[in-house]
Amino acid sequence: MKYKKGQDLYSLCVDDDGKCEMDVYRVRTIRGGLVYAILVTSFTWGKRSKKNGDWGWLDPIPYWCRYCRRVGESFSTLGLHTTKRAAWADKNNLKYLDPEPKKKAARTIKSALSKIKNSIKR
Repeated sequence: MKYKKGQDLYSLCVDDDGKCEMDVYRVRTIRGGLVYAILVTSFTWGKRSKKNGDWGWLDPIPYWCRYCRRVGESFSTLGLHTTKRAAWADKNNLKYLDPEPKKKAARTIKSALSKIKNSIKR
């Protein structure tokens, strides 16, 4: 798989209550044969100074917000996908849930996938 600097990768997070949330990771650098993807959230990406339009990565970035892969390897083994549809369709998110939260999460996932499918048709 080819990645570009600035490309977004998506990951679906399901908590123990069955609530689903989409996380966005962005390819920060590609160097030395490695691709680095970092979680985009309020403490990793934001306004760097008072200058107009000065947005960027905020340092330090915690280790648990960073992923690294060799060029050509896929991030999908880590649960990171290039499209939101692929992230929603990943069945590994429901593997370790109890039955009741699993039903709730499955309904949310099914609804999100149908919304994506319907938006593509139009």
